[in-house]
Amino acid sequence: MIDGVLSSQRFMGLIGGTVAQAAEGRARVRIFGELVALLWADGDYDSAIQLEKLWNDLSKIHPFSLFCAYPLSGFGNPKLPSRLRSLRRPFSCDACRKLCCAH
Repeated sequence: MIDGVLSSQRFMGLIGGTVAQAAEGRARVRIFGELVALLWADGDYDSAIQLEKLWNDLSKIHPFSLFCAYPLSGFGNPKLPSRLRSLRRPFSCDACRKLCCAH
């Protein structure tokens, strides 16, 4: 983030390059993404959702499994459903997607 704003170009360059390099010669890449959980816990839902979109876009280029640590308390906010509708696939992380859809 630069001055509180995510840069898709920097994400794809830095994270995308790292994922591509990690995938060379490997059948599977697993990633733990902590930033989405930190943004979510801080109530910065818009940035967390933007980051989820970046992970989703990257997953179309490089296959990987994404794990994260969203705080359970963050799913009780009544404002979330309208924000989450902006995503076709709300969460890159399978476990988070299941949790979100259950609430």
